[in-house]
Amino acid sequence: MVVRSSIRFLGTLAVLWSGARPLHAAVPTSWARNYDSIGIGMVLGAGPVLASRHGTAPNQILAQGWFHYFPTVIGGAGMELSSRIPSRLESYTQARYDVTSTWIPWHDPVRAVELSLIGSLVNTKAYLDTLIGTDPIEDIGSDLGLSLRGGFGHRATPRFGWWASGAPFVAFRALGDNAGVNLGLDMEVGVVYSMSEFWHDSKKLSRAWDVFLRFPVRFESASPHVTATGIHRGPAWSIGAQLGPSVLF
Repeated sequence: MVVRSSIRFLGTLAVLWSGARPLHAAVPTSWARNYDSIGIGMVLGAGPVLASRHGTAPNQILAQGWFHYFPTVIGGAGMELSSRIPSRLESYTQARYDVTSTWIPWHDPVRAVELSLIGSLVNTKAYLDTLIGTDPIEDIGSDLGLSLRGGFGHRATPRFGWWASGAPFVAFRALGDNAGVNLGLDMEVGVVYSMSEFWHDSKKLSRAWDVFLRFPVRFESASPHVTATGIHRGPAWSIGAQLGPSVLF
């Protein structure tokens, strides 16, 4: 009786322990992309961004789609769009387009390490009106960029997960009056919350269905901008928050 009771007790503990830990779940990585070795995913988010030079953009939008070439190699393409009006006479618009190739060098059912090579095209348009009868000051151009991102993601419970990453980058504008090199660093942390328990049919249609909250931070050594004295490049930083869905089919 004692042996049987002990076996039953140990079995109960094993069941409870296995139920408390996610045996298998998609792991969140940078940009809230869920990694699960197969599938096609999409991310869509929006929220405010505060920039040191250009003020607050209340309407920054981000989107990305990705798919698995192989179980540990992922290809993706995305964009970030934002515009802001720092003053009555000034406006700034930026559109960033990214192509990403990601390798997952290590993972287990609930954790993953990410290494990504990212190519980007950043189109900016800065406008500053000046004195009556004079032409406005404008800076319109495109910067080509390349960055290497490292990150770590963890699905802590079946419902909750988080990730963190950092990506040094270099961007280069070859043409125009504001040509130059811009070195910088992109960092982000984020959390996801699974909606599968609230929308049961999602388990039949998708491998993961999350709502994410992302906090990106960017530091730049030579961000393009305009002032009353002309067009320039200089240090800048920005911090933001984006909220939206992340789905893996």
